Amino acid sequence: MMRWRDIQKHEPPRDAMGVAILVEITCECAKGGIVALMANRQDGEWTIENFEHEFEITHWIQLPPFVKRRVH
Repeated sequence: MMRWRDIQKHEPPRDAMGVAILVEITCECAKGGIVALMANRQDGEWTIENFEHEFEITHWIQLPPFVKRRVH
Protein backbone atom coordinates (compact mmCIF):
# COMPACT_ATOMS: atom_id res chain seq x y z
CA MET A 1 0.00 0.00 0.00
CA MET A 2 1.29 3.45 -0.91
CA ARG A 3 1.44 6.12 1.78
CA TRP A 4 2.28 9.80 1.85
CA ARG A 5 5.75 10.41 3.27
CA ASP A 6 6.71 13.43 5.34
CA ILE A 7 9.47 15.35 3.52
CA GLN A 8 11.18 16.06 6.87
CA LYS A 9 11.43 12.37 7.76
CA HIS A 10 11.78 10.59 4.41
CA GLU A 11 14.19 11.67 1.68
CA PRO A 12 12.56 11.39 -1.76
CA PRO A 13 14.41 9.40 -4.44
CA ARG A 14 17.16 11.23 -6.30
CA ASP A 15 15.59 10.45 -9.70
CA ALA A 16 11.91 9.63 -10.07
CA MET A 17 9.14 10.22 -12.57
CA GLY A 18 5.53 10.47 -11.43
CA VAL A 19 5.76 11.74 -7.88
CA ALA A 20 2.77 13.43 -6.24
CA ILE A 21 3.58 16.15 -3.72
CA LEU A 22 1.59 18.13 -1.19
CA VAL A 23 2.66 21.75 -0.94
CA GLU A 24 1.74 24.54 1.45
CA ILE A 25 1.53 27.89 -0.32
CA THR A 26 3.69 30.55 1.35
CA CYS A 27 3.07 33.62 -0.86
CA GLU A 28 0.50 36.20 0.25
CA CYS A 29 -2.00 35.48 -2.55
CA ALA A 30 -3.03 32.12 -1.04
CA LYS A 31 -0.93 31.79 2.14
CA GLY A 32 -1.62 28.56 4.03
CA GLY A 33 -3.40 26.82 1.16
CA ILE A 34 -2.50 23.18 0.56
CA VAL A 35 -2.38 21.79 -2.97
CA ALA A 36 -1.51 18.39 -4.47
CA LEU A 37 0.75 18.57 -7.54
CA MET A 38 2.50 16.19 -9.90
CA ALA A 39 6.28 16.44 -9.96
CA ASN A 40 9.43 14.68 -11.08
CA ARG A 41 12.88 14.41 -9.53
CA GLN A 42 15.99 14.88 -11.67
CA ASP A 43 19.45 14.80 -10.08
CA GLY A 44 17.89 15.46 -6.68
CA GLU A 45 15.96 18.54 -7.86
CA TRP A 46 12.18 18.84 -8.11
CA THR A 47 10.66 19.57 -11.52
CA ILE A 48 7.22 21.18 -11.24
CA GLU A 49 5.52 22.81 -14.20
CA ASN A 50 3.17 25.80 -14.35
CA PHE A 51 2.72 26.59 -10.65
CA GLU A 52 3.28 30.30 -10.11
CA HIS A 53 3.29 30.46 -6.29
CA GLU A 54 5.89 30.29 -3.57
CA PHE A 55 5.48 27.07 -1.63
CA GLU A 56 7.02 24.51 0.68
CA ILE A 57 6.78 20.78 -0.01
CA THR A 58 5.37 18.94 3.00
CA HIS A 59 4.72 15.38 1.75
CA TRP A 60 5.45 13.18 -1.26
CA ILE A 61 4.38 9.82 -2.64
CA GLN A 62 5.92 7.74 -5.44
CA LEU A 63 3.21 6.73 -7.90
CA PRO A 64 3.32 3.37 -9.66
CA PRO A 65 4.15 3.45 -13.37
CA PHE A 66 1.17 3.79 -15.66
CA VAL A 67 0.42 0.62 -17.60
CA LYS A 68 -1.98 1.03 -20.49
CA ARG A 69 -4.34 -1.88 -20.66
CA ARG A 70 -5.18 -3.43 -23.95
CA VAL A 71 -8.81 -3.12 -24.94
CA HIS A 72 -10.20 -5.87 -27.17
